This record gives sequence, structure tokens and C-alpha cells, in this order.
Amino acid sequence: MLKNQLLLVLIFTTGLLSAQDISSLQTGSIVELESVQSKVSNTFVTASMERYDGKTRVLIHRSIDNAYSWNLVDSIIPYAENSEVPDPVVTCDDAGHFYLVVMRVRDTIPLDLLTVDLELYRSLDDGASWEFVNAPHASDGVADYPQLISKGEGELYLVYSYLPDFPFVDDSRLVFMKSVNGGLSWTPRHEFQTNNLSSIGPDIAWGPDEKIIVTTGNRNDNLIYSYTSEDFGNNWLDTPAFEIPNNETSHISKPVGNPALNSYSVLSHHAHEDNTPIVYHAYDGSLRISQVLGQGAYAQAYLTDDGKQHIIYNKKQGSNYTINYIVSEDNGLSFSSPIVLYSGEFNNSELGEYQSLVYGNDGLFYLSFCDWADNSSAKTLIFSPSISNTESEVGEELKVYPIPAYSDLQIEFPNGHKVETIRVFDLNGRLLKEVQPVTNSSQHLLDLSGLPPAMYLLQLMEENRYLVRKIIKR
Repeated sequence: MLKNQLLLVLIFTTGLLSAQDISSLQTGSIVELESVQSKVSNTFVTASMERYDGKTRVLIHRSIDNAYSWNLVDSIIPYAENSEVPDPVVTCDDAGHFYLVVMRVRDTIPLDLLTVDLELYRSLDDGASWEFVNAPHASDGVADYPQLISKGEGELYLVYSYLPDFPFVDDSRLVFMKSVNGGLSWTPRHEFQTNNLSSIGPDIAWGPDEKIIVTTGNRNDNLIYSYTSEDFGNNWLDTPAFEIPNNETSHISKPVGNPALNSYSVLSHHAHEDNTPIVYHAYDGSLRISQVLGQGAYAQAYLTDDGKQHIIYNKKQGSNYTINYIVSEDNGLSFSSPIVLYSGEFNNSELGEYQSLVYGNDGLFYLSFCDWADNSSAKTLIFSPSISNTESEVGEELKVYPIPAYSDLQIEFPNGHKVETIRVFDLNGRLLKEVQPVTNSSQHLLDLSGLPPAMYLLQLMEENRYLVRKIIKR
């Protein structure tokens, strides 16, 4: 089947960018999404692939208040019925300009005539409006699974898998291109030459000393291939491959680096599955390790300046769905026990792959995710990296005291924000208490007297986002 040969279902012909205006992040079933925050303005942009009425479109949402409210500023809509616009990927350069890459299918029947292009859109006004720039890959076989990073002003770095003989996938090539003028022109594509490589799920990230790291899985063996460039993609160095345990093939790869640190890591797992082995691979210049973290899906990671690896992933067990958070403080040699940041009754996972973990300018994590407990609608969950410790904050806008608490916990909501539900969970995700605060109230006194002394997670549910922090009951 076509959807088993590509990472996404690709069944559309052409599309249109058209402006829309709604006031919140109210979506249908979201298959994939990715978020980014401008370092210049603090604006968030989220691009999501939404299924609606048997079709699929890409929605572009914008938030200027830390994901509390959203505007749908644009969308990429296919003309044809039963069609899809897959793989939206967003980035923001150092000048505050946003860029979006999507896939575009030109022919669908017969399959040997299928052509999949990549299209680039950009916003030069802080995400408020968008324009089509060009197609970095056009009219030449199938381009799949694009990934995009940026720096400076308009310096873009793109990787993807190129399948010139689709529906045959054995000759799937790993391709790199770059642009130094905001995508107006691109270098000729560089195809990485590695024996037996049939690229699947490639990705790109910034590594030590602003090296570029490119990784890819392989359909033919159980290796994650890795390449680095010290001159922004002009020359490349092959590095030893990581080995996936249990001889698994066809893992998508997600490199995780930090220019301030000497090490980098890679997450890998199968695509489009509710539960799959999630593998952590790490390299610090001498030691290479690969270990299975557990069963899950949609894994994302961030390497903070203090050297800690922060990883989130979904997990489905029976009718229950959770988002789990683990931390490593020793370069991946060991990880903390999972903290369940979110849980609910599973009802729909759709067929996709992305969720997006952004380390915000305020030092908090912003997880944009497809909520499997709410028909895969788009949500944002906000938490602190210190949530793995004894105390954690969720920004200055939310005040919770006293910590530790003995019986009552005073909660002061952000100014003008409407909190719909307050919940208390244990660290395994079991719901212990749920209340609805008084409408239009700016504070709530939460009674904890019935709970035994322990650490708990406090969750405040607003219209579009969840604020999560750890509390202590004495």
C-alpha cells in the first residue's frame, strides 16, 4: 500500500494558500504538527496537518501570549477531494523570520508516475502573514520527510529522503540542500553516498560548535547513519553509525544537539505506531551508546545548556494514554523514572508522527501535541525542566503557595486568564482530585487535606493549553 511505502499518505494534486481568521486553536483531528518560537519577539507559530471532511490541509496558527490564545492566520488547502498536504515543518531564523516546508503531490495514478514536490513558504512580519517562495524540490520523483533548520537571516538547511523510482523504495537517497537568501535560491542537492543506504526518516540539528548534524534511518539494516559538517554543509564527514538493538530496521531518527556542549544524541523509533521501542543513541566524542528507553511513540528530546537530556513520549496501555517525561543527567547513561505529565482515556491516535517540544524563551517547555484522549485535537502543555526536582515553577504568571502545603493550596491564575479545570495527579498519572474554579475568579483555594503527604502534579486546564507543575503535600 502507498501509505506503507511512504511515511505519510500522499494522495493530493494541488493546493492554495488562503487567509482565515479564528480566535483559538480549535482543530479537528491533527495528524502531525510542529511549533517554533521567535527569539526576537517571543511569538509562537504552529503548523499542523489537519484531517477534515475526508481531506487534509495545513493550518498555520500564531500566538503572541505564550500559547494562551491563537489566531489561525493562514492555511494550505488542496483543491482535490480526498487529498492531503503532509509533513509541515517550521523554523525561525535569528532575524525573526518564519519558514514553512510542506510536501506537494503532483500525480497520483498510476503510482509509477507519482511526483512529490517540496514547497517553501515564509513570513517576514512575525508570522502574521505568509507567502509562497518556491519549491526546493520539484518535478523529480518523490521527496519525503523534509526537515528544516535555520540561522542568521535567511540561512536555511534542508534534508529529506529522495525516492527517484517510487513505488520502489530501495533506492531512497538522503539529500541535503541549503539557501542563504531566505529560500529564494538553493544549492544543488547533495546526496550522501553510503553503501546499502535506503534513507527513511532523516533529520537535521545543530551540534557542538555549530556543526550541522544529519541523521537517517535505513530500510536495509539496523543502523542510524550520522554525518556532520563544520562549514555549514559545504563538506561532510561520515561518523560511525549507531546500532538499533534487536536488529530493527526502518527507524526514523531525531538528532539532538546543543552548540554549547560537546556531545549529541539521537532518538529513533518506528513511525506511525502507538507503541514502538524508543531507542536513545548518544555520542560524546569517544563513547557511543544505544539503549531502549521503553515502549512508546512520538518521542521528542531537548538538550539544555546544563547537559541534561529531556525526553517526552506518548504511551498507550489498554484504554489509557499518557505523556511521559524522563531526564538524564549523565549523557544518557541513566534516566529518571517517568513522570506522567498528562493522561486520559485513549480514543484516537490518527496516523502521523510529530509532536513538538520547544524550550521557550522564558525557560519553560512548551509541548504542542495531538491529544489522543480528545480525538487527536491540538493542545499545548507547559511545564518546567525542574519538574523532575522537588519544586517547579510555571512562569511568573501562575502563583501557587505555600510549597510545601499542609492542607490548603492557594492558586492565583494569570491575569485575565480563564481556568476551566484544576486537577491533581500522582506522579504515575492517576487522577486524584478534580475541581472547577468559580467562573471569572482570579484565584482558587484547593483543599489537599484528603491526600497523604507526597509529591503531586498540579494541572490547570485552559481553553488551549495545560499548565503543569509539581507540588508537595506535608
